[in-house]
Amino acid sequence: MTIALLGAGVMGSTLVAALVRSGHEPTDLVVADKVDARAAQVADQHGARHAPPAEATAAADIVVEGEGAAG
Repeated sequence: MTIALLGAGVMGSTLVAALVRSGHEPTDLVVADKVDARAAQVADQHGARHAPPAEATAAADIVVEGEGAAG
């Protein structure tokens, strides 16, 4: 099962870490962000994959929104 996580800030990174701790395979997680370098950094920290948002959501069984409000 592939899970796409949209947003690679504090909330997105926390979600990826929690999913890995709860037993999900890191390679089943795809991190996406409008800033690809941020997605790559979070993915690399947790052994997950990263992709542009459209690609990540198209291939996902589950999509999780992990972006907070700006401001």
